[in-house]
Amino acid sequence: MNPKETLNIVGRLVIAGLIPAREGQGPIWHEAIGHLDYQQALDGVVWLERNRGSEAYGPAKPADVIDATRRVRSERVPQNMPEPPVDPADVPRHLAWQREWRRACADGLGSDAAEERADAALGIVRPAVECRQRDVRALVAAVAQSTHMPSRERA
Repeated sequence: MNPKETLNIVGRLVIAGLIPAREGQGPIWHEAIGHLDYQQALDGVVWLERNRGSEAYGPAKPADVIDATRRVRSERVPQNMPEPPVDPADVPRHLAWQREWRRACADGLGSDAAEERADAALGIVRPAVECRQRDVRALVAAVAQSTHMPSRERA
């Protein structure tokens, strides 16, 4: 995050009543939270606004923003991780794939996109799934032949 984005984060905290407005606090905050991704830090601040009272715990600190950002990232990771496409006996690659998948989910990607990112990080190329197009008329004719419909008798 750049210094201007850090000032946006600080401004949002001031407007929310989580910190008092003070001259020159931008560079201090940037030194503490400048390593965070801007959008993820903003998501962490939104979490703080929703879940933390401004008077209950005193003014927010940079560590609070870091913790809230971590919390938001961890909430994005689904509990049901797909099985990595590597040999489970190759423990370092297995764990590296899981780590990359979790990181991608925490970044906001869905499970399928996270799998693609984890595969790319480890250089895994999955075989393409072959999709065969069938003629609709032939499919309907095959279903009609295999389905027995009792005839209606008229009285």
